[in-house]
Amino acid sequence: MMPNTTRRVLVVEDEPLIRMLAVDMLDMLGFEVLEAGTGDEAAAVAGAHLHQLDVLMIDLGLPDQPGEDVIREILALRPDLPVIVTTGSDAAAAASRLRGQGQISVLEKPYQYNDLQRVIAGVATAD
Repeated sequence: MMPNTTRRVLVVEDEPLIRMLAVDMLDMLGFEVLEAGTGDEAAAVAGAHLHQLDVLMIDLGLPDQPGEDVIREILALRPDLPVIVTTGSDAAAAASRLRGQGQISVLEKPYQYNDLQRVIAGVATAD
């Protein structure tokens, strides 16, 4: 990471405890974290901070719309934005459905700090 450069991650997770843990882990990794609990909130936050975001970390199972739709909507505006998909279901199927959408990484739930660190390091250095 470059000195005096804060990396920003938008975490989209509807489960408050999981979101809180993700935010804490990302904070420990030196990221500024923006949060959303629904697809609509994610679209609003992404719209307000579109060019300041470095990574989108999003759950596929959101209460108001599929996470895949939110990913496509945000990537339509920022095709270069790396995306980390978090899912408790079939991670390989999720990755397959999103193939060709951009720089997509999959982080299977439940994940630990080391898992998140590995995936975020991969996308954060891919610029």
